[in-house]
Amino acid sequence: MFKFLTSALSEADGSPSTVRLVAAISALAVLTVWCVTSVQAHGLAPISAEQLTLALAPLGFKVLQKSKEAPAVPATPAVA
Repeated sequence: MFKFLTSALSEADGSPSTVRLVAAISALAVLTVWCVTSVQAHGLAPISAEQLTLALAPLGFKVLQKSKEAPAVPATPAVA
């Protein structure tokens, strides 16, 4: 489980991704509040647009960030 979390919160090269960590924490916080509210209401509480924005905005930012990054140029082997 820990290996899955580490790989999910890391970039392709293995370095940790702060944006992915923020996105995971944001989604977890919103879902935790929603779960507590649902338990207190004895039913499923509606999720507001603001809550969805708080949960999904960091993910959208990560997609935007990835689209702006230059694609990695594959290394060509040296010909001897």
